[in-house]
Amino acid sequence: MSVAASVAASSPLDLEGLIESLSRLYEASAKGPPRPLMEVDGRVLVGPPLDASSFHPLKPRFSRRRFLYVDASLKVLFDCGGFKAVEVKAAAVIWRREEPAKRLPPRKRLTLAARRREAEEELLRAELEEAWEGLKLLEEGDYCVLDRPLVTARRLGGLLDDFAEACRRMGVWLMGVCKSSRLRLSSGEPLMGYLNYLSSRAMPGGGWFYHPLFQLEGAGLSFIGTPVAVKFSGESPYVFRVDVERTALSEERLATCLSDLAGLQDTATPGLPYPVVGVHEEAKLSRHEVELDRARLLEALRDRGLLERFLASARSMNFKEEELWGGLL
Repeated sequence: MSVAASVAASSPLDLEGLIESLSRLYEASAKGPPRPLMEVDGRVLVGPPLDASSFHPLKPRFSRRRFLYVDASLKVLFDCGGFKAVEVKAAAVIWRREEPAKRLPPRKRLTLAARRREAEEELLRAELEEAWEGLKLLEEGDYCVLDRPLVTARRLGGLLDDFAEACRRMGVWLMGVCKSSRLRLSSGEPLMGYLNYLSSRAMPGGGWFYHPLFQLEGAGLSFIGTPVAVKFSGESPYVFRVDVERTALSEERLATCLSDLAGLQDTATPGLPYPVVGVHEEAKLSRHEVELDRARLLEALRDRGLLERFLASARSMNFKEEELWGGLL
């Protein structure tokens, strides 16, 4: 018997507790029409009870409009306890059917962040800087797609407002595609998973979108877009949150925006527009890239006479910094 098998045999797995918890969770959702919940700025917004009549069919539409896709990523270069030295990279691609993709030069920046919120703000700033450059190349009727929700806390909403207003003036439709979602039900079950389960009965075999999820008017929050649950393809098991710019947004206009977005799937990425995947890869910081930029930062600190002080801060949190970078000093 192998060591792993021996350990497994001597350590039986207790599944009953977890299964019982899941059973109670699903039973709570079945007791009555559950409501969607969204947490913003420390507040919990409650949507209307979910209803199968709010599912709408979604058919891909092969649009000739331009799509500007923007994404950003963040890596911690050094954790110094009281602050972190972080690197942000943003990328943008303009996609138009039957034309070569136009890639804007990626932007990278380094900053110090003492709190998570500071890192989030830096990520948004980098993404919007790239988006402003791409917006110059769009025309009325085109689309701009960000990798984030458009319902935000007030401190982040202010950064988005000017960009959203510029899109409105140009007639460019702004959307946000979230590759993961924390929206949930009043029972505690994940909202997107529940809608996916419910759609197998209400909308079997095809793409769909569910709207409305929330009534945001009068909520006193910065909400540029309205959240929609979207399954881009019946061949895909995934459901995404997509926020669509809400100004003058009719049900017909919403369907057109989502159908145009769904039209950018291909056989390699059923269920997700291909440019979302492409720009995500462009914005990723590889391990090799991060290592090089760490070394460049250390060299610049040495040139300024700050290296010893900085490494003292880093070592106060994690001795591995000395082991990893001692050979460069």
